[in-house]
Amino acid sequence: MKKAISIILAVLLTIGGLFILTPAGSDFIKSLSIASLFSKKNDYSVSLGFLYSAVKTKDGSLYMWGCNNVGQLGNGTTNDSLTPIKIMDNVASVSLGQVHSAAITKDGSLYMWGNNKYGELGDGTNNDSSTPIKIMDNVASVSPGHRHSAAITKDGSLYTWGNNQVGQLGNGTTNDSSTPIKIMDNVASVSLGLGNSSAITKDGSLYMWGTNLSGQLCNGTKNPSYTPIKIMDNVASASLGYYHYAAITKDGSLYMWGSNYHGELGDGTTNDGQKPKKIMNNVASVSLGENLSAAITKDGSLYLWGWNYYGQLGDGTTNDSSTPIKIMDNIASVSLGRYHSAAITKDGSLYVWGFNKYGQLGNGTKKSSKTPIKIEIPPRNNNTRY
Repeated sequence: MKKAISIILAVLLTIGGLFILTPAGSDFIKSLSIASLFSKKNDYSVSLGFLYSAVKTKDGSLYMWGCNNVGQLGNGTTNDSLTPIKIMDNVASVSLGQVHSAAITKDGSLYMWGNNKYGELGDGTNNDSSTPIKIMDNVASVSPGHRHSAAITKDGSLYTWGNNQVGQLGNGTTNDSSTPIKIMDNVASVSLGLGNSSAITKDGSLYMWGTNLSGQLCNGTKNPSYTPIKIMDNVASASLGYYHYAAITKDGSLYMWGSNYHGELGDGTTNDGQKPKKIMNNVASVSLGENLSAAITKDGSLYLWGWNYYGQLGDGTTNDSSTPIKIMDNIASVSLGRYHSAAITKDGSLYVWGFNKYGQLGNGTKKSSKTPIKIEIPPRNNNTRY
């Protein structure tokens, strides 16, 4: 449940949400890391989870809001919040999964909180936590998925933990783990989806593993892989959605593949793709949600396409689009949740839109919006909760 920016930034994405069918989707969905992106220009980052949201401000303050049924907001309660609540200080990056959350502080400490049914918090238990728990030191980036998690340490080691029903941990088994397991070396970025995981090594090689029901591992079969499989070369960043996938090559080309029921691949059709297909040029970052995609081009233009039932494309309609639609200019980062979307402009302003039943837009109401709404960060009269 990160930006197709630089390799390091891509790791933050967390991407969008995902759906896990029996092997890859039993319960519902995850907000892929649901994508989290970091802006080098204004030093803000935004990440959306299943039905909740988070922003890290320039001074390192972490604010969260929306659904809080398992303590994923991290404020010590399970009460939803319609407006941003300050959770932590000295935060370097944040990334949200379906209903578990992660933050890295400036000293490289990794904290996690929220749902822990499958050990996705990595603390050696299966107990949920409504406050941040320290998990690891020397962490460079993190990506929570549907029910599993991944982190890269500063030496480039990749660790995964949590649910492993379809081999999404990448350790050659299907056994869950409530503590981090080392999977790979020389890793530059990581992104998790529903029942899949991906990593880009420092030489630009993209690897994926986990479920393969629709051929998303691009290896000519539909068999899951319990260990990493190489997919592409010369990759700068990647994002995993529910059942669709994206990669940006070092020349700025955006490639997509996987499910295309709502046109989320952006190729003008609703035909699934089992091989990466080039969609756009000059792309700086990408974020995927559930059947929804977003890309920022190098000139700061934000494009969205795919599913639009709740107005999550932000174009003022509820019509799906199988081709990219330009939504905003001067955008530094974008993140997609399951039904809502967010973007940060180059001046540090936060905009959100889409579904708002649990207050995940952060504007103090439960009214959904089909166009971007500016949200005040930090809000007034707010106290740190952790």
